[in-house]
Amino acid sequence: MEPMGHIEESKVRTSYQRTNSFPPSERNDDLLSPLKNRRSSLSAPKRSFDVELRFSSLQLFGRDEDMKILQNVHKRARRKQISDGNESSSNEVVLLHGHSGTGKSALVRSFSDTVISTGSLFASGKFDKRKQHEPYTAIVSVLNDLCDHATVATSNSDASIPSSSVLRIRSDICDAIGSEGAPLMEIAPKLSQLLGEGQIQNQKNDNIAAACRGSRLNFLIRGFVRAFCNHKTLVLFLDDIQWADMASLKLIKTICSDSDNSGLIVILSCRDGETEYSNQQLVSFLHDIKTSNGIAATMMTLSNLDAKAVNMLLADVLMTSEEKTHNLANIIHRKTHGNAFAVVHFIRNMKDEGLLMFCFGTLSWKWNENEVRSCMSITENVVDILTCKIREKLPESVREVLKIASCLGGTFDLSTLLFVVEDVRIEMERSQSEILSSEGNKKS
Repeated sequence: MEPMGHIEESKVRTSYQRTNSFPPSERNDDLLSPLKNRRSSLSAPKRSFDVELRFSSLQLFGRDEDMKILQNVHKRARRKQISDGNESSSNEVVLLHGHSGTGKSALVRSFSDTVISTGSLFASGKFDKRKQHEPYTAIVSVLNDLCDHATVATSNSDASIPSSSVLRIRSDICDAIGSEGAPLMEIAPKLSQLLGEGQIQNQKNDNIAAACRGSRLNFLIRGFVRAFCNHKTLVLFLDDIQWADMASLKLIKTICSDSDNSGLIVILSCRDGETEYSNQQLVSFLHDIKTSNGIAATMMTLSNLDAKAVNMLLADVLMTSEEKTHNLANIIHRKTHGNAFAVVHFIRNMKDEGLLMFCFGTLSWKWNENEVRSCMSITENVVDILTCKIREKLPESVREVLKIASCLGGTFDLSTLLFVVEDVRIEMERSQSEILSSEGNKKS
């Protein structure tokens, strides 16, 4: 277990993102709820009312041009899928670069709403620095996502895949993997829910391991992806490819180059300033993607927000006009350099430090620009921001749980965390008991 100073953004972001997704429709109710409840609280002990900042998870600022690029790529892919091979067979690949905290993942999440609204499919996976020794980690997430799409469609008439298409997709998957799909089911257990255990013959573990080491698994996954592309425009988002293992890079290249994947879009997000220059495998992979004849590559670099975008975001959060927040937005932009993640934390820190206060008399937020300019400072380094906030705002018990959670990777479910925490607690109690027992024996 590593010290708090080395905890990374991807490891601690999970515990924090749950506080950031409040729909805009809830804002007025949340704003006025203290006033609505004031009469009923007169007989209760006095307490201070607080209004939380509400950040919209549904709206991006300053990314209109970037969104247009992604939407145009999606339109081209849909035309290819509908034309059934009559247009150019080159698959669409988007290489999305940007420094940590610029909002690459947020941009793609917002784009996914457009994808789903048009009836296309969206699946995602994220590579993890701590799991580089495990092949296909992000690919497995994508496969399970696609299985979920098809499984839900069988019981939900409003699903993105019509039930008739699900039957055809199932048939295509069975044709693609035949009776030798056990290696694929081994890494993507949800495939058994889609096809049923009886569709695939059981194989010995040594045969599965041999298939995973060779090209057989790549062949099976390629056929699996084709089965969906035959019926729907498919968008695959693979985040943090700077942490991808070599086996995954080879597979991604194979999928992107497959001329039979009509209507496929692969979005590859890469964090700048990390490992791309020292990782020759990644450099070679990116070069091949850019120069391949069978791939239509779109290069995108996401930069920091400009002052205008920061002002739009600030006015939205404070529920006021951009004219009123203009000067404050300029201060925030200068201190954060427009890094989206740093901007959000700066605004939160202003409230935490008492420099941003809600006035119930005017039902509006108040601040002192001179105090903000002189008192507030922030680093643009996302890891430093999170580490500082964890140390200052969270009790030690919560920090210990976060340390354990970071060992599980960038994403995990609550049940797994609870199980591991309990296991660690039992082990610590056992160790403590053994130490005390040992000490007692020494004294006797």
